[in-house]
Amino acid sequence: MTHKYGFLLVILLVLPGAWAQSNSSSSSQAPEVTYQQYRVHQSIEFGYRAGDATGSEAMFDTIVNEHEGPRLFDQSFSMQSVDRHGTLFDDLFVNSVGWGGDPNNYLRARVSKDHWYDFRASFRRDQNFFDYDLLANPLNPASSSPAVTVNDSPHEFETRRRMSDFDLTVLPHSMISFRAGFSHYNMTGNSWTSVHEGTDALLLQPWNTTSNLWRMGVDFRPMARTVLSYDQTLNYYKGDNFQELNSTPYQVSSGVPVDLGLPFNTVSSQPCSKPLTGAFVTPTCSAYFSYNRSERTRTSFPTEQLSLRSNYLRRLDITGSVSYTSGELKMPAYLESFDGLGRNSIRDSVTGDSVLVSRVAALADFGVVLNLTDRLRLVDKFRFNNFRLPGALDSLNNSLFAANLLTTPNVFDPSTCPAPYTAATCPQHVSGSAADVTVQTHSSFFKQDEKTNTVQLQYDITRKFGARLGYGYDRRSIDSNFDDLLFETFYPTLATRGACAGGVVANGVCTVSIAANSADAFEIEKHSLLAGASFRPSSKLRANFDAEQSYANFSLTRISPRKESRYRAGGTFTPRPWAVLGASMNLRGQSNDDPQVNFHGHANNFGFNADLNPHRRIGADLAYNYLGFQQNALICFNDTPPTGVILPVVANAGSCAANDPANPLLTNGTYESTTHYGMTALMFKPAPRVTTRFGYSITSVGGSTPQFNILQPQGPIASAYQQPIADVDVDIARDFVWRLGWNYYQYGESDVVGPTMPRYFHANDVTVALKYAF
Repeated sequence: MTHKYGFLLVILLVLPGAWAQSNSSSSSQAPEVTYQQYRVHQSIEFGYRAGDATGSEAMFDTIVNEHEGPRLFDQSFSMQSVDRHGTLFDDLFVNSVGWGGDPNNYLRARVSKDHWYDFRASFRRDQNFFDYDLLANPLNPASSSPAVTVNDSPHEFETRRRMSDFDLTVLPHSMISFRAGFSHYNMTGNSWTSVHEGTDALLLQPWNTTSNLWRMGVDFRPMARTVLSYDQTLNYYKGDNFQELNSTPYQVSSGVPVDLGLPFNTVSSQPCSKPLTGAFVTPTCSAYFSYNRSERTRTSFPTEQLSLRSNYLRRLDITGSVSYTSGELKMPAYLESFDGLGRNSIRDSVTGDSVLVSRVAALADFGVVLNLTDRLRLVDKFRFNNFRLPGALDSLNNSLFAANLLTTPNVFDPSTCPAPYTAATCPQHVSGSAADVTVQTHSSFFKQDEKTNTVQLQYDITRKFGARLGYGYDRRSIDSNFDDLLFETFYPTLATRGACAGGVVANGVCTVSIAANSADAFEIEKHSLLAGASFRPSSKLRANFDAEQSYANFSLTRISPRKESRYRAGGTFTPRPWAVLGASMNLRGQSNDDPQVNFHGHANNFGFNADLNPHRRIGADLAYNYLGFQQNALICFNDTPPTGVILPVVANAGSCAANDPANPLLTNGTYESTTHYGMTALMFKPAPRVTTRFGYSITSVGGSTPQFNILQPQGPIASAYQQPIADVDVDIARDFVWRLGWNYYQYGESDVVGPTMPRYFHANDVTVALKYAF
């Protein structure tokens, strides 16, 4: 027996024994605790979490991530002034959850004094672990030589977020009140990503991002039921992320470490047809000696807002706000360096960029509710959204070329290679290679102007039945353009480098200038018809229904709908005071019948729940939910399966060569899934001091999507996740409750695993705790 179960055994034996030794008065209700003029309540639940997991540890941490150790499961403390005349405060409340090692924990505090101030603060910490090994996995085949399996997701996350919020309101009930707040968000930790430079390499990507948000505001109440507010927010973001080569597990014949990247499919020449010659990397194979990328990002978004809320007039309610944002994103020193053998025989390259993007946005909302009669209402909501994104990029790239990894790249040096630069006096780079120096200036502009208005007429036909009918109009004008000027310089120009087509030759140097520009303008109009009804035939039954049908004259993307329909319904029924039944339905359909798109999709959701408590000693909760999702659109693709493999998506594909010669195959890219969720929870009190709970939940997913790779499993669209639970509470003495809980987690996929590590796991989680409350 391991030490953790021995620790649990001691607690299991000792704590219930205290119940047997307690006298009969321990079951009496605890008296109210007061301190000076305050009512005081406090509770603390401390215990130990233990468990074991079998199967994929990465999937367990991705979904559950709960490990053993002592825990402060829950803590709360409150003080309330009896006569509302406390010295420093009238109400104080502090609550915290999950301290000691759980992936999510928080601390919340609130303190206030009537008519003087209200202060609230919170701190949250999330440990985010994600390693679903199919994400971005190259799915290397076993037939590759060598055969290399990628066991973790190349986009794995191991980060922590720390979030703090502070808000103070001064004179909350006065004619003029003041508000101030501050939020601080920070994310740190490691993550991984990949980059393509001829082959995909795994990069280590440490995170260090910080966001600070300052809030200031004032509320003015010039008359009854009317509030005029002014708010100023200052949002600052700082990102100091960088990427570097994760590892160099191979080496060239000279002994220098090198990385061959993630994909190993030598039949398809990834990273090449023969990556290794003996124990060393083949020098003509794409590989990395080093890679580094630095991305210092700074953004600032100051926002001003003026808002109004008023129902001063008996038949008129008004809400409205106007805001203005002028933001800026700077990336003053983007730097990327590569050393290895990449695309176009690049042996070494350095890129430096400077980026500046502004965001200017004006937003306005206005809503009125006009009570025409006691039963008839006119509701109108208007929204205006206008933003502009001007941006500029300056980029400089220097590249060196060589035929293989072992060749030192030729460096152009005017001191040893005098002008004019010719093949006779200067070393030549690789034939057909890209430019030695690239200078790019890019400017872009994006603007969107959107106006939306929705008007509804609502009528209470009777006290038990109401109906509403409405119309919505949305108009979006989108303008975008860019100008790009590119200068490419080649040293030297003739011989193996070829002629200077389209460029200018000076002293044997070829300079090619390439200018490009584009301007697009779109205007999208959307019309919507809305209808709804509400039913209240009795105090036991309530139901409502809403429908919306929309049509747009244009779609911006291939999966943007031109036609859309929504139907929502829900209701509750209480046949007995101890029984509450509920049901809901949400159906959404979308389509774009353009013959080059043929997009159709739906998301249908319905469910029901029941809360049954026929006796104080027994109760049950039941719930079921169904989600059916489907979308499809025509897609062009390029796929050549391995010899002897016939993929249905390739065999049945049409031709797309006329529209996209680089992707000549045409298919209907369909994705569909059905998700069933069921839950049941039972509560039973076999004795006055004992409460037991049992439960079970399951999420089952099934679906399909075209298979473009014979090694690609269905993954999460053929999965099931199950969670049985059981726990018992025992009142061992006045103010003391002993708790024992058990959770079971099981995740599995019904399809093949693929060339990755299995993702199945099951785990037991046992918690034992003592709660003290008064």
